[in-house]
Amino acid sequence: MYKEILKNILFISFLMYLSVLSAQDLNSEGMIDTSNNTNCSCCSKVYSDFDFWIGEWTVYDTIGNRLGKNSLRKIQDNCILQENWIGDSGTTGTSINFYNKIDSKWHQVWVDNAGNVLKLKGELVNKEMVLKSELFKRENVNVYHRIKWSLTKEGEITQKWDLLNEENEIILTLFIGIYKLDE
Repeated sequence: MYKEILKNILFISFLMYLSVLSAQDLNSEGMIDTSNNTNCSCCSKVYSDFDFWIGEWTVYDTIGNRLGKNSLRKIQDNCILQENWIGDSGTTGTSINFYNKIDSKWHQVWVDNAGNVLKLKGELVNKEMVLKSELFKRENVNVYHRIKWSLTKEGEITQKWDLLNEENEIILTLFIGIYKLDE
């Protein structure tokens, strides 16, 4: 009987949610348009810490070879920074980046077209976004993944992805990308 009551409550809640949705104006992407909403849950300054990454970017290696394109935009009423990567080598990936007010950290969940998943968390440190994984335990070595994004005075972004040992020392740099904003 308890399960039946719970199912009914959930169903009624879902119907109420749908009725609220149908009363909202939708934007051209089919998302709820909250541009006139003065009650924004994700509009405080900390939710803008990663906004320097927003835009349409072409990414190069350190010697100027093009690596791919990256598109970043805010979605879900400013609560999520969504990344869509298209690499020139055929790799693609998407990340969802968000500030979690419960632990006061930025989080990233990355998934690529090979099924790889990387979860990171961190914060803005000295005008640089620094996100790090939990410890990956391997047979031969335990490592952390750490990615840093920094805005240069030229308006470019440098992204550096390192593997760290348990003492937080760099053991391998996996990627350095120079982001140039598309005109």
